[in-house]
Amino acid sequence: MLQNWIRPVNREQFLKIRSDEQALTAYTTFFQADDPIEHHTVALIGLNEVASLKIRSQLYQFNRLSGKINFIDLGLARNLTEEFLTGLLTELSQSKITSIVFGTHDHILNAQILSNREVPGTKSLGIVDVAPEHNAIDDKHAKLLDKIVLIGTQKHLFNHQPWAHHPGLEVIRMGILKNEILESEPALRDCQAISFSIRSLNKKEAPAQRNISNTKISAYEACQLMHFLGFNEKLNSIAFTHYVPELDMQDMTAHLIAQMIWYYLDARSLSISEKPEEKQDVQEYSVILDQFDIHISFIKSLSSGKWWIRTESGNYVPCTLKDYELARSNMLSPRVFQLFS
Repeated sequence: MLQNWIRPVNREQFLKIRSDEQALTAYTTFFQADDPIEHHTVALIGLNEVASLKIRSQLYQFNRLSGKINFIDLGLARNLTEEFLTGLLTELSQSKITSIVFGTHDHILNAQILSNREVPGTKSLGIVDVAPEHNAIDDKHAKLLDKIVLIGTQKHLFNHQPWAHHPGLEVIRMGILKNEILESEPALRDCQAISFSIRSLNKKEAPAQRNISNTKISAYEACQLMHFLGFNEKLNSIAFTHYVPELDMQDMTAHLIAQMIWYYLDARSLSISEKPEEKQDVQEYSVILDQFDIHISFIKSLSSGKWWIRTESGNYVPCTLKDYELARSNMLSPRVFQLFS
């Protein structure tokens, strides 16, 4: 039973913030013991009471979403051990519910990995961080992953981890993110789980972090990344890490995290399921690269404009228009090169 995992929050304290018909609270279900959750799509979970209160107090000031979504605020996790968090995320994933977890604990990345062990498809984890910690992922857990995506890393800060030579590693460095943010969209679209470190955000806009650099992701860029995530159909969990609520004197960082959550929810509320393998509403483009002796099938959705590469095994790997245009010019982008090397 879910009440064994969760301690509900006081619904009334958040309705006092804003409860008009255009408020997000008017379209949010606040979990109570024995409530069924199976018909919900996204669930909010706090792991730290102080952090959770700050973020929720900001989130529930916002307007309703552009589309419809069954969104439930579950409350606070009753335990923070890796085993407990794995069980909680697994139960929600099995119910086809995407978890948004904040006020996070050190065990959350490993719990995200383990909760996807039985989920079909490519096992993939995305980490948005300037410099992931040495022990962010246990080496034994990294071996369970087919793909690890690092987004926003900075070369002068990033120390190679034990899993740095993972065969499925894809890195989108800060420079690429700043100049071509669309390059991150296919990577985000292909992840089962995402960890978004507050340390990756510009400290002027997110001061509640133990990091001094300002050459990082802006609030605008962070919300754009969350918007991309909203169209990821396979995503099971998002975790916000390295938020230090005691440093958030004016709740500026809590406001930005809440804004990021809202932009994810808004995109998710507008998302339409797309299955390119069913060959409905798609256009296929074939490119032959003679010098590499490679034949690539690119697939474009005519409704959303998204792109995929169909591999020889029949899998569909997200890509961009740029990947296709480079292939037409007889060049391989890093994404395509890795796929066919």
